[in-house]
Amino acid sequence: MRFASIPAINYPHRLTRKLRSSANYSTSCALSSVNIIEDSHTNNWKYLDLQSRMQNYAASGDLPEALETLNFMKNVAGKPSVYDYNALFHRYLSSGNVSLEQLVQVISE
Repeated sequence: MRFASIPAINYPHRLTRKLRSSANYSTSCALSSVNIIEDSHTNNWKYLDLQSRMQNYAASGDLPEALETLNFMKNVAGKPSVYDYNALFHRYLSSGNVSLEQLVQVISE
């Protein structure tokens, strides 16, 4: 059985330096594009977190905290939506801890 010998390849130092610098450049470009993508999704994640908190506060009957969280949603463009208001009232009225005074105060504002 014969084994083929593989010759050792020696690259000149100039070529390896060029390859390293291009690899570093492409890596830095990839990292910067990932940061841009993460920044664009940040508001969406914040909105989803606020939406979940608001619904949990409303479901537990804590209307003032739910309204405060709903107010924070205004920092996200186009939010809160009609669906957020409907979800707040639906969860709050389903909670069983409804304060009629608080509800009237919110509706009158």
